[in-house]
Amino acid sequence: MGTTLSRPAAEHSDNYWNTVMDLNFDVRIILALEFGHVQILGEFLVLR
Repeated sequence: MGTTLSRPAAEHSDNYWNTVMDLNFDVRIILALEFGHVQILGEFLVLR
């Protein structure tokens, strides 16, 4: 999960970097919190 923004390397701004890194990091934290919440409540998620 995550995102990329396709641009030439010479055009990567700080804003570009922050947008990609914020989303790519935040989505993992949010998913971990959600899965943890489900497990704490005893509603274990089974993926098949």
